[in-house]
Amino acid sequence: MINTYNETSLHAVLKKMYALEDDSLTEQKYGPFILDIQTRNGDAIEIQTANLSSLAKKTAYMLQNKKKIKIVHPVALNKTIKTIQADGSLVSNRKSANHPTIYPALRSMTGMYPYFLQKGFTLEVLYIEELEIRKKTKEKVQTLNKSRRHLKDWIIFDRQLVQIYEKKVFKTKADWIKLLPVECRNQFTKPQLQKALAEQLMNEGHSKAGAAKNASYHPLLVWLLLKMGLIRQSGMSGRAKLYTVI
Repeated sequence: MINTYNETSLHAVLKKMYALEDDSLTEQKYGPFILDIQTRNGDAIEIQTANLSSLAKKTAYMLQNKKKIKIVHPVALNKTIKTIQADGSLVSNRKSANHPTIYPALRSMTGMYPYFLQKGFTLEVLYIEELEIRKKTKEKVQTLNKSRRHLKDWIIFDRQLVQIYEKKVFKTKADWIKLLPVECRNQFTKPQLQKALAEQLMNEGHSKAGAAKNASYHPLLVWLLLKMGLIRQSGMSGRAKLYTVI
């Protein structure tokens, strides 16, 4: 098969699920690219479990050729981490203390903002529960994509889908503005946004610490909405910049 080496179970299951929805083909060549899924209309569906910005060139190519592209990005709201030895014996099995939302995922989207509002583009964020299987290594190692700041003595062996909680679709201006808390959908400063976002996440069931951690990514949200032309700096409120939703 093409392009399936290193594919996790999570990626494979989501690819199969979305392909079955439209009786589509998987791993199809289109121009210089391999598409995860090609629909009967020739459009693309990409399952991206990591860096969305790595799909920028493929996205641009599809849209330039008048084809639609949907990117499906799972975010593990809840995760169990299972660590095994090289021989498969169990080391530990624990619940992750992290409960991320879409806001930390904005880090991986910075290269995609030119396409988010283009006709034919859709982003689907899936909030899921997953099982992450880690395999111990004899020495501390780097990941294949060189993303680690500090070497670890384990690698991710597999990621498995347990269940899907919710799907959020981002296609229109209104969809992206919904990332702002209701009280910030007219005007706001960054401190106001951070506070409102933390309160919203706590109301949704996140712990105080978890809500604060997710809300700390508010500067990325501001940057992204500015780049997309959905907000503008409209003045100052004390020493803080004031932003207005356009």
